[in-house]
Amino acid sequence: MLTSTEEKLLLSKAYIPEHLPSYGTAISGMEASIHRGYLYYHSKNQLNLVGYPLDRDYNTDRLKKILEHLLDKHRPPRAAVIAPELPDLGIEKEAVTARGSDAYLLLETREIKLGKKLRSLLRRASRELQVQKGVFDEEHEELVNEFLAHRNIGEEHGYIFRKIPDYLKSSKTALLLEGRKKGELVAFEVLDFSEGYGFYMFNFLSRKRYVPGASDLLLYHLIQRTEERGISRINMGLRINDGIARFKEKWGAKTWLRQEYISFSHDLVRLLRLSRSMGI
Repeated sequence: MLTSTEEKLLLSKAYIPEHLPSYGTAISGMEASIHRGYLYYHSKNQLNLVGYPLDRDYNTDRLKKILEHLLDKHRPPRAAVIAPELPDLGIEKEAVTARGSDAYLLLETREIKLGKKLRSLLRRASRELQVQKGVFDEEHEELVNEFLAHRNIGEEHGYIFRKIPDYLKSSKTALLLEGRKKGELVAFEVLDFSEGYGFYMFNFLSRKRYVPGASDLLLYHLIQRTEERGISRINMGLRINDGIARFKEKWGAKTWLRQEYISFSHDLVRLLRLSRSMGI
């Protein structure tokens, strides 16, 4: 359980979405804790280590020692790690359940230059849509379900999207902005904030009530909300795929931090090592 001092520390230091405990706990269903400047989430069956130190002094040897300590302490059946670079964890390939790589993109709001085509899209969308703060309900859930039905999104991302209502209910800093046309929901996005960063968390767009530039207009309002807080850096999230990356890069977002990911069966790791030690 995080103390109030630790919650304030995270608010001041968070630079990736996973550093936001209201997001991490709602999505994972686990408890958040900090060990030597590293945030992690844990339950009886799982441990997820956020391998991005709050002090940003990243070191693979340090991360490996942190992970080994937490595995010894909690002894979870399963574990996962995200980090800008993974150390050699010595995990047998039979125990690895998933691994991958991606990258966070960063948007510096002071460097945004709106091209002619983008300005035209914003003008058109602003004539058709009313942008306002919203509350997640059945209409928003419908857009999420529509998105999942028509996009090749992995099981993990689908699970995260379905946890958005829990995240919004638990967060004191998250904000839902929506675009409506004649009262009907066309698009919505979720943004969040630390003291130094804005976070572009989610964006969903209706195929049935499509308005060109709707997502761009919502992002424009996100940028305004961020700058109103005196913040000029927005973590735009992961690239995920080329289409999503192109949308973010159109606004000037640039590849920023790598993300390497691994999940594994800690039970199997221990079993394999025990077998080796016994000469089996």
